[in-house]
Parts: sequence; C-alpha cells; structure tokens
Amino acid sequence: MIRKKACWEIRRYNGKRTCTVGTISQDHAKLDSNTIADAIRLLVEADPSIKVKSVIAEVQSRFNNTVSYCKAWLAKQKAVTKVFRDWKVSYQTLPVWLKAMTVKMPRSRVQIKMLPVYRESEEVQGVRVLHRIFWSFYLCIVAFIHYKPLVQVYSTHLYGKYKGTLLVVVAQDGNQNIVPIAFAIVEGETTDACYSRTEQEYNKNYQRLKERGEAYTQWCDDIGVERWVLVFDGGHRWGHMTTNLVECINSVLKGPRNLPVTAIVRSTFYRLNELFTRKSTEAHKRLRNGLRIQNL
Repeated sequence: MIRKKACWEIRRYNGKRTCTVGTISQDHAKLDSNTIADAIRLLVEADPSIKVKSVIAEVQSRFNNTVSYCKAWLAKQKAVTKVFRDWKVSYQTLPVWLKAMTVKMPRSRVQIKMLPVYRESEEVQGVRVLHRIFWSFYLCIVAFIHYKPLVQVYSTHLYGKYKGTLLVVVAQDGNQNIVPIAFAIVEGETTDACYSRTEQEYNKNYQRLKERGEAYTQWCDDIGVERWVLVFDGGHRWGHMTTNLVECINSVLKGPRNLPVTAIVRSTFYRLNELFTRKSTEAHKRLRNGLRIQNL
C-alpha cells in the first residue's frame, strides 16, 4: 500500500476477493477454481452429478471466459466439498450420524465392518478404515410384508474420491410401486452367478465365486439356488417387471453416488422419508374417500 498525496493506493492484496465483475476477459488470471466453485455452488447442490462440460458452459455464460477442463473439474470438487463436506471428514462423521439415526428410529438396522490399518507388519493402534456398511430404515422393514415375493439387488459405482459400489435392495408392491428395502456400500460386487441363464453358465460362475472364498459359496448354498439363481427359479420371475427397475434406481442414485459417504446415507434417509410421507398422505386420502382394506 502506497500513499499518494491525499489517498492510498493498494498495490497488492493477499486475501480472498469477494467481488467479481460481470465479465472477465479471456486472459484473466484471477478466474481460479475457488471463484468458479463459489459461482457453481447452487448448481452442484441441486445436481451433484453435473457434468464438467456444463460447468465450463456456466462459466462461459457468466464470465465470458472458457476455462480448461482441469480447472472446471477442480472447481466442481471444491464446490462438492463446500456443500457436502470433505470426504475424509465424512468418513469420520458417518458412525455419529448413523447412531443419531438409530436413536431417532430405534428399529432401524445398521452394520458397519471396519478393518485395522497395518504399517509394515504392525497394526496401527486406534485407527480403523471403513470396509463395508449396511443400513435399512424401520419403515422399509415394516413395509416388507406388503411386497411381492421377488427381491432384486442392483448396484451402482461410486464416482467420488474413494471408489466402491452402492448396493440397493428393491421390491414392488401390488400397485407396481418400487420401494427400496436396504442399502449397502461395499468394495465391489459379485453377481455373475445369480444372473446365470443355463446350468453350465451357473457352474462356471459358481466355481469362479468359490475361488474367491468358500465362505461365499457356503452362504449361497444355505439360501438355496431356487431363491437367488435365475435358471433355477422355476419361472417365478416371469411376469414381473425387472429390466426397467435398473434405469429407475440408477436415475434416482445418479446424484448421490458422486457424494461423500455420509451424504449418500443422508440422501437415502431424506428421500425415503419424503416417499413414505407422500404415500401416507395418498393412503389416508383414499381411506377418507371410502376405500376399504381387508387383511388377507
């Protein structure tokens, strides 16, 4: 800062700028990823799966500047962190949030499997990493008796900082409504055997599963092949809509699968809460209009 006559002239400022002009020239050096992250924050909050090319288009529209793909991608990651918190912090807060959820809904089910961390050959004390997590909300559990006897498991890959697979167990009621039953985040999926359409294909996939560990095949054997293998289901799957369910579930989870782990779990909680609230309102309206429900 230099004083010139009756005024001060600011020559250098190291803090964060809080104002921008309507347009920025093509060669402007101050249009960094932090500025872009602030500009697209509302877009990311509305759609966490927003494409990087859409971010570039938004910057072009607002600032008349075409930024690089790398800068736009980095800005999106920073915006996600600002809205949904950091990935590492999310893993640390996950057990706390799940405990609060089970206190709110005591009959919900949650299972977390943690693994120890080793440095060379010694276990690091007091440090655990998340391996798998399973959760099912109480309303999903009590509604299970109203579903068709056909349960389907679908998976979608997580695209955030830490990879994994989100599994969703869904079923249908008598009105063809699709309702999730349970969720899980695992390191991957092994579903080739259940989609086998011939015995030869099943035997091949079964052997492949057995090579990963006999515990997997033993668990499947205890269920019974007629309950989980397509070729042995006796035709019970016939007449049930299954193919379109994949697209329905993927469209719903398109946004959350880009988020930190706690944000994913919270998203399933709030979306199902909205779903059951809406269905409850519809059911009470039908009862007021004279609908009679009989127990079978």
